[in-house]
Amino acid sequence: EVIGINSMKLVQDEIEGMGFAIPIEYAMAHIEEIESGEAIVRPMLGISLINVSNTTALYQYGFDVGDATEGVVVADITANTGASKSDLKKGDIITKLDGEKVSSIAYLRYELFKHNVGDKVTITYLRNGKERTTTITLTAQTD
Repeated sequence: EVIGINSMKLVQDEIEGMGFAIPIEYAMAHIEEIESGEAIVRPMLGISLINVSNTTALYQYGFDVGDATEGVVVADITANTGASKSDLKKGDIITKLDGEKVSSIAYLRYELFKHNVGDKVTITYLRNGKERTTTITLTAQTD
């Protein structure tokens, strides 16, 4: 059973080796683009994030997460994106994306990349200890 497609491997004398793979769910959702060599356009919310578990970064940027132990803190919001048109503010703690629990930045991206540019997603977040929701229309990620 295929669970991923290798995309890169690092080999150096200092390390045993590190491989990176594209999850099979993502590859299968974009198989036509991959086979034809087309660029894959990823959706984005338009926010910079910090894991709630990253106490050093939270302290450095002055964010207080209270009793929260999981989720991601909105560190910044990019202008002219879905997030900039939503109710999200710096310091909010995202806990769910479309009802799926968000424990880290990596998991948020995993859930986010199941969607397409233009899709609307529901974000559940904490602000001052109170749970709120907002809807964001995903925009295209530009590099």
